[in-house]
Amino acid sequence: KSGSIVNIGSIWGETGGSCEVHYSAAKAGVNPPLGISLAGHGVENAKTRLSTENWDELNLCCTALSDGEDVALLFTLDCSCIAEHIAAPMLKLLEENFGIPTKNVILQATHTHAGPTMYSRHEIFPKVAEYLDTVVHPALIKVTDEALKDLAPAEEAWPCGICRQFMAEFSPNGDLLVITGNARRPNIYPLSMLLPYSFNGNDLY
Repeated sequence: KSGSIVNIGSIWGETGGSCEVHYSAAKAGVNPPLGISLAGHGVENAKTRLSTENWDELNLCCTALSDGEDVALLFTLDCSCIAEHIAAPMLKLLEENFGIPTKNVILQATHTHAGPTMYSRHEIFPKVAEYLDTVVHPALIKVTDEALKDLAPAEEAWPCGICRQFMAEFSPNGDLLVITGNARRPNIYPLSMLLPYSFNGNDLY
């Protein structure tokens, strides 16, 4: 509500300095071999619509978070989506190599239509199986290993753009105060500074 204070630091477990969240990120290129089926054109068309050249780099990104005891991993892969039968081996690799349980992992796609077909329910298209085994799975191990080795204390936690907009809609006067940082070094910002020129509750009808 108007005039309220939102403590973003508490989301990171920083209330009272009870724990310190560690953060790291890593990424690796995952460009597929030429001739792989491309997504975004329907299952049938994907079998004949094949890549002929690489224009931009496709990436697999990993964000690692730890409270000192548990580790959570967020992966973003440049593809249209990740079917369950494609995600399952990836989750198994993480558990076998790093001991990270499935419940602590999020696999998400950027939904690009300029990447390989990864969404067929029951089959893996030609070259996609090879792509997964020789490119994606090694990249998954690489970025996870790098992220876990580089975990460091998170100095400041910030609400994402969507969260800032959500808070703005419940703060008609834009005077909501947001606390970032941690228990040792809190920082306070007005929401109007974090999201200038946004629409708020006064603009909703």
